[in-house]
Amino acid sequence: MNIEPNWEQAREEQRRLAQRLAVKRLTILLVVVIVGYVIGYPIYVNLMGQQQAAQAVSRLKQLTKAALLYTQDNEDRLPPEKYEDALAGLLHEASAACCPVQGDLFGMNPRAAGLTLTEIGNKSDLVLFYVGHDGVPDFRYNSFSAVSYADGTAKRIDTKVKLVWDPAPPAP
Repeated sequence: MNIEPNWEQAREEQRRLAQRLAVKRLTILLVVVIVGYVIGYPIYVNLMGQQQAAQAVSRLKQLTKAALLYTQDNEDRLPPEKYEDALAGLLHEASAACCPVQGDLFGMNPRAAGLTLTEIGNKSDLVLFYVGHDGVPDFRYNSFSAVSYADGTAKRIDTKVKLVWDPAPPAP
């Protein structure tokens, strides 16, 4: 009895095994990609929100510095609520007055507009400019917003921060 190997059958079996192995590898690769996306996307969105908030803080600092420069030439008065024209010549770029995400102008605290710096006692607490409109901050950067204060500082804030909109009279 002569047992001769059936080479054609062996090659066919090897092809089927290779195909099954390729399908398993593709399935594993697809699962890894999907899991990576599910895990990575929220991290990416969070990082983008932080980066956009940091950009807004930087622009608010520029805008607030321009407003403080404006006071030097205008009898210590802050610009009017519609500040665009008043500060246009003091900003390096017009985009410094705009939100980096939506491109809309930053809001100005209407209660601070036109006041003199000597009329404000709480400069480090009083909101001067903010991301939002009509006295309402917009938390568009993953539950964060950004504000600047009458003392020239700007910060990223969350919903828990208590904002001061009314200027306190200076201490006697």
